[in-house]
Amino acid sequence: ECLIKRRMDFSVQRMTEIMKALESGTVMFKFYHRRRRPPEKRIFTLRLSTFEILQFPFPSRGRAIAEDTVDIREIREIRETLDSLDFKKGQEDIRMVDPQCCFIILYGSEFRLKTLSVAAMRREERDAWVEALRHILQPANFDTQLLINRWLRKKFLALDRGNSVIGGVEVKKFFQQVNHRENSSRYRQIVQKFDSSHQGVLTWDDFVNMYLHTVYDDAIGRLFYKYSADKSRITFRELQAFFRDEQKDHRIPDAIATLVWDFVSHSGGQRDPRQPILTIQEFVNFLFSKRNSAFNEESLTIYQNMDQPINHYWIASSHNTYLTGNQYMSESSVEAYVRALRQGCRCVELDCWEATEYPIIFHGKTLTSKIKFTDVVNAIKEHAFVASEFPLILSIEQHCEVPQQQFQARYFKEVFGDMLLTEPIEGLGDCLPSPNQLKRKIIVKHKRLQSDSDPIVSIKSEADWDNPNDDLTHSLMNGLLHMQDPITKKWSPHFFVLNDDKLSFTSQDYQIGDTENSEDHELPTTEMHLKQNWFHGKLMGGRNDAE
Repeated sequence: ECLIKRRMDFSVQRMTEIMKALESGTVMFKFYHRRRRPPEKRIFTLRLSTFEILQFPFPSRGRAIAEDTVDIREIREIRETLDSLDFKKGQEDIRMVDPQCCFIILYGSEFRLKTLSVAAMRREERDAWVEALRHILQPANFDTQLLINRWLRKKFLALDRGNSVIGGVEVKKFFQQVNHRENSSRYRQIVQKFDSSHQGVLTWDDFVNMYLHTVYDDAIGRLFYKYSADKSRITFRELQAFFRDEQKDHRIPDAIATLVWDFVSHSGGQRDPRQPILTIQEFVNFLFSKRNSAFNEESLTIYQNMDQPINHYWIASSHNTYLTGNQYMSESSVEAYVRALRQGCRCVELDCWEATEYPIIFHGKTLTSKIKFTDVVNAIKEHAFVASEFPLILSIEQHCEVPQQQFQARYFKEVFGDMLLTEPIEGLGDCLPSPNQLKRKIIVKHKRLQSDSDPIVSIKSEADWDNPNDDLTHSLMNGLLHMQDPITKKWSPHFFVLNDDKLSFTSQDYQIGDTENSEDHELPTTEMHLKQNWFHGKLMGGRNDAE
C-alpha cells in the first residue's frame, strides 16, 4: 500500500509540474489548411482558471492579447498523428519539423469539428501537452461547480481589461450577455450592494458573490425556500418532500439518503450519513450533478442480450455519411466517417462512383465535393471498432462498372484482412449470426451481381429509390441566385434547385471559393444563436417580436 501511495504521490507531483510548465507557455508551430499560409510560430498557454488554450504571437511583445483560444470543454479528441487537412495541405512544410512532435486537437460543438494542428519543438513538449490535456478531460474535472467557477473567471477576465476590477458598465454588459436585463439604476444598486471596497467597483470575490446571490437567491431561491424552513439549508426530510413533489421521485428514504450522501461525501465537511443536510449552493450543485440525472447510467454498458440474430436489433445507421452539410453543394469529408464511427455508428454509407483511375465517393449528380474511396476505406479500418466491438456494416450504393467494383472488392480484402466477413458462419441454420458472433467483423452490404445463369429479373438499386429532388438531373433549373435579407437588405448568393412542384434553396449563404476554408467563417460557440431564424436581429420587429 505504501508503494502504491508513493507512486500516486509521484504521479500527482509530476502532473502538477507539467501543468505549471504549460501555464508558462511553450512555442509551437501552428499549421493552416490554406495553401498560401505557411506554418507560424505561436506561444501556446494553458489557462486552467478558465479552461482554455490561449494562442499568442511569437515573439511576445509586452502585454500581448491572445489571437485565438480553444475552450477545453469543446475538445472531443486528441490525436498523435499527421491525419488532418492542415498537415496534408502543408506537406512541404512538414519537412521542417519532426513528425513525432506533431499532434491534432479536434474541438467544437457541432458534428463537423474544427482542428488545431501543431508541432512542438521537442517530443517531450508534445508528450506533455497530450498527457496534460487527456488528464484534464477526465470526467472528474467537469464537476458542475468547477465549470461554473471557470466560466465566471472567463467572463470576469474578459470584462476587467487587466484592472482586476469592474464597474457598473461592465456589470451591465455581463447581465446583458446572460439575458438578465435591468434598468441602469438597478445596475448601480447591484454594484453598491456587493462593492466590498466602497469604491464603486467589484473585485473578483465581489463578482462571484453577485452571481451567487442573483442565481441562487433570485432564480432558484424561491423554489429552495418553499421547502427550507430556515431559508439557509434543506434538511433530509425537506429534501424528501422536494423529491416527491417536484421530481415525482417516490424512491424509499434509504435510496434517497444513499444518493445524497454519495454527493455530499465529495463536498467535504462532517455530515451525518443518515440525515444529510444541504446548503442552497450544494442543493443547486446536486440538481445539476450526474447523481440527479434522469438517465440511468447503468445503461451506458451493454446490458441487453446480444446473442439474438442480428436482424432482431435496431442498428445505429448513417445516411450519406460522407457529407458535412446539405445534399446539394456541401463538402464531402473522410473525417465525417471518423466522427460517425467514433460516436458509435454501426452502419455507414459509401456512395461509389466511377472515376478515371479509382472509385470516388460523393453525392452523385450534385455539386458536393469528391473524396477518394481508398482514403475512406483506410479511415474506416483505423476507427471501425474504437467506440464498439460490435459488427460494422458498410452499405454500398454502387454506381461503378464491374472493373472498379472488382477493385473495391480487392481493396476491402487487402485493407480489412481477417476483419472482413467473407464466408457464412457455420452451424446457424436459417438464422443470421448474432452481434456477439460478429464482434470486430466488417460486413459489406451490396446488391449481388447478376451471373449468366441467373434468371433475368428487374432489380432496383437503393439509388433508384432516392428522392428525385436530391438529384440535380431531375431538376428543371439549378444554380446560384442572390437573395436579399429582409432585415439587413444585404444580397447574398444561395444555391437554388427548381423542380416540377417546388423551388428549393440552401438556407445558408453559398460560399464562393474553396469550401475547405469555410470553418474560417464560423461563429464562436457563444455567438451561434446569431445564425438562428429566431434570433431577434433577423426579425422585422427586433427584440420585441422575439420576446
